[in-house]
Amino acid sequence: MFLITTKELPTLQAPEQWSEELREFQQCCLQKDPETRPTASELLHHPFLEKACDKSELLVAIESAQQLYAE
Repeated sequence: MFLITTKELPTLQAPEQWSEELREFQQCCLQKDPETRPTASELLHHPFLEKACDKSELLVAIESAQQLYAE
């Protein structure tokens, strides 16, 4: 998080090899200004995640991440 606000944003290597949805999703996630950065809830409805996996798979990943951060 610190690097996002103080350094250049990371870029994808060979961006033309990645879908427009993924590139847009990355751009949303890396907004430097927290006021313009989408919330996690908003990102869950992003077209990239709509196509990337089944919602039930995503729920398992989110719950696993929450457990790791709770420890």
